[in-house]
Amino acid sequence: RDLFKDMLDAHWAGQQGNPSPRIGGGGIRGCAGNEQLCLGALQNRKDFQAKTVVASGIRFNCGAKESFIRRIRQERDVEIMHFMGGSKSAAARVLCQGQPDLTTEGPTGYGCSRS
Repeated sequence: RDLFKDMLDAHWAGQQGNPSPRIGGGGIRGCAGNEQLCLGALQNRKDFQAKTVVASGIRFNCGAKESFIRRIRQERDVEIMHFMGGSKSAAARVLCQGQPDLTTEGPTGYGCSRS
């Protein structure tokens, strides 16, 4: 929890960052834009590396590009896909309107229902 609190404090502080994080290890800067930039600023810290896993973005954190959408539907080797920026509007189409139904709950399930 302290890591997420520290990241949020650093984000809210803007360019100044969080000079005294709860997790130790010196100030956290580079979090003004988004959580990915913040994690990038932390990933080379020994205390962070000892307690986290940073894995392949090709399998575990794919952007919603058409090539990854094909892979998640056909090859099933994509574990996590994120929808941010211009790809947010593609989430319903990718998750609910393709074959297979990636939510496994159908069009009236929690992930796809419009009500």
